[in-house]
Amino acid sequence: MVIRALAWSSILGTLLVSLPVLAATGEFVPGQCSQATLEGRYGVIEQGTFVAPLPGAPAPPFAVVNAVLAGYDGAGHFAGTYTASFGGAIVSGTFRGTYAVASDCTYTDQFTAAPLALTLHHTGTITAGPQLDLMYTDPLLVGWGTGKRTPAGGCSLATLQGAYGLQGQGTLYGGIPGFPPPPFPGAHIGVLKADGAGNMTGSDTMMLDGVAMPDTFTVVYEVHPNCAYSSTITTSLGVFHETGAISGTGRSQEIDKIMTDPGMVWVDTAKAQ
Repeated sequence: MVIRALAWSSILGTLLVSLPVLAATGEFVPGQCSQATLEGRYGVIEQGTFVAPLPGAPAPPFAVVNAVLAGYDGAGHFAGTYTASFGGAIVSGTFRGTYAVASDCTYTDQFTAAPLALTLHHTGTITAGPQLDLMYTDPLLVGWGTGKRTPAGGCSLATLQGAYGLQGQGTLYGGIPGFPPPPFPGAHIGVLKADGAGNMTGSDTMMLDGVAMPDTFTVVYEVHPNCAYSSTITTSLGVFHETGAISGTGRSQEIDKIMTDPGMVWVDTAKAQ
């Protein structure tokens, strides 16, 4: 199944560009939420652990991360695109579903993801932003995530300018020369600077299986009008790739993303300084 699903990665860019641009008209008022509160487009990052078998993936338990761009119509329907790493197997596709919002700002949904043919469910809460905090309620995984609204006016390369603080963590299921056999955990923290024209430079300290590694890196990035983000990162360990979405504006701006290289289950966040 994973081999068949990987074919979707070749059309992911088209899907991200064609996702409808929805105006963000809903406003968050504590205790007065409705379906319309979520109207607009959201970048969502999820992470967790599969505790039941998934065809084409490693034997459970295994880690998963997911980068999502979702459009909510304000009337109970949502759809979008995703890229996930299931224990290091990268799968991209689309999803479509329905959602409900109670007046106390609690949230539930049901959606079906293609090409995996999985029907899944969330429960969650809406907070100021609006921000959507999610948890899966299906017995096959333990996972949670956060959705943040993308800029209503859309995005471009120039959306990303200036300094950002960077942090991330994950699990490496692929081998790295000089390190023990995988899987093993990793994390990093650092800073980067975007020039608004598709280039970044940065430095970080990475922890891989307990070994600290200071490093510098360069990034070539792309931004789609619907605020989807992708990049190629060159480091001392090699060349890596990420996909995700831009949310917020000004000092509240974030880039939430995952690694899309086989063997990587890694989530990153860059926050404007």
